[in-house]
Amino acid sequence: MRAGASLRFSEIGNGFLIGGFEFGATTLSTNSETSLADGKVDTDACDVTLSTLWLADSQLYLNGHVRYAFFDNTTRFARGREVDTDGDGYVA
Repeated sequence: MRAGASLRFSEIGNGFLIGGFEFGATTLSTNSETSLADGKVDTDACDVTLSTLWLADSQLYLNGHVRYAFFDNTTRFARGREVDTDGDGYVA
């Protein structure tokens, strides 16, 4: 699922500034079976993005964004062993 919104803030120079906010959430699961082993992987992930766009009257534009994301991953092996992997990061 992903949802977001943008809003025109103000006129700057020969253009205008737009700011945006976006949120995303994902849940994934998979079961794998072979003749040698089987297992299951479950992952939950979320991210938040802030963005800006300056659009000139001449259609020249400058944009940028910052995104922060995190995830929780659990791998379950056939004999009941679990490995939990969590992580996060950002991009600018």
